[in-house]
Amino acid sequence: MDQTTPLFKVTAADGSAMHGGSGKWTLNRWRSVRGPLVPCEHGLHLCRVDDLTRWLGPVIWEAEYEGEIVEASDKVVVRRARVTKRL
Repeated sequence: MDQTTPLFKVTAADGSAMHGGSGKWTLNRWRSVRGPLVPCEHGLHLCRVDDLTRWLGPVIWEAEYEGEIVEASDKVVVRRARVTKRL
């Protein structure tokens, strides 16, 4: 996957995590994590377009990432990401 592939983040209406995790997503503010990236356990989780129907929620954002990425069957996990546009 390259960085031109569109990615998305699904959140609650206030930008908080919908499917586990903690913290809030704020437009154009970078978030990052340390430690190993492990799908469903540790990292910032984003969706590809084909993953969205599994993760639908109140708000869908376009997102971008930098650095390390781990692909899973229904998501990607990244080290550093931000939401760039509310859809």
